Amino acid sequence: MDVDLLVIGWGKAGKTLAGLAAAQGQSVALVERSPKMYGGTCINIGCVPTKDLVVSAERRRPDEDPAEAFRAAVVERDELIGKLNAANHAMLERPEVTLVDGTARFVGPRTVAVETTEGEQRITGATVVIGTEGRVPWWPADKTTVTLAQVMSHVALDEARHAGHADILCEQIDGQVGLRGPGNNLPGWDAGRWEEYVQRIERIAAGRHGAE
Repeated sequence: MDVDLLVIGWGKAGKTLAGLAAAQGQSVALVERSPKMYGGTCINIGCVPTKDLVVSAERRRPDEDPAEAFRAAVVERDELIGKLNAANHAMLERPEVTLVDGTARFVGPRTVAVETTEGEQRITGATVVIGTEGRVPWWPADKTTVTLAQVMSHVALDEARHAGHADILCEQIDGQVGLRGPGNNLPGWDAGRWEEYVQRIERIAAGRHGAE
């Protein structure tokens, strides 16, 4: 399946983007791993059910049995979640939107394979929006589940390190610091002082990596 917009994860952002794109006539595929999560975290397991339980607790009369009051509150909460869950699903039941229940994994730059109860379905989006957690299988077990923000931060930090290494090499090659010529923002040390400074930095770096 080829679509204009592929959204992975039915959270607040995902459903909003899907609805706006569909209203503009774009073809949309929205993938959600669990039917119980239509609408995202907030209405299903986050703020809405939590606040509903808090309100029920505040309304409990002193003569009510606490255990019975709690059971009733849970029933009321689940009914509310069910209504909101169904309303979110109905919101995107339109010709431009294909709703897919399953777990997506990338098999190409903008293509995912979705494991559904009916088998694997492949979807390619001209634009892809990731609105859920993902997995990096080769990272340590306690860090394998990540958000897109965490992955982007990781990439940005790696790029900054590489840029710093490249900058150091350039300075060693051309004897210049920065982009504006002689680097007049540096102290006026002689060659011996600079050599001492470089050796000090190298000793610190070697110590951090356990080198002799």
